[in-house]
Amino acid sequence: MNLKERLRKKMKRSGGFTLIEMLIVVAIIAILVIVSIPMVSSSLDKAKSATDDANERAAKAAAMIEYMLNGGTGTATYNYDAATGKVVSGTTAPTDNNYGQGTSKNGKTRSGYVIVTIDASGSATTKWSGSGS
Repeated sequence: MNLKERLRKKMKRSGGFTLIEMLIVVAIIAILVIVSIPMVSSSLDKAKSATDDANERAAKAAAMIEYMLNGGTGTATYNYDAATGKVVSGTTAPTDNNYGQGTSKNGKTRSGYVIVTIDASGSATTKWSGSGS
């Protein structure tokens, strides 16, 4: 067998990947996916918690504005409507009444919508309707 025939024969055999090479590639991809899932999940939880924090701050700001426009005396309760970015009377449920991400902070689950209470001294406190806290 001369050199030309050996090269031609070798070229015919090396036309693609072997099964073992494909299995190794699939195994490597599976390992990468398994390693990355906790990282993505952790980032998603942080984003949800940051969203809930932002909703609380927005609710407090909107409630304070409404409180001051109404004279700023006594104790007032407002429900934050995330759909409009405004507060509504404490006796009226917001139209978008379930925008909490269900995250937990200080042992309290944050779900439903934000209820803001402002006392006579102007101090605002928040709680989530879906958590009772």
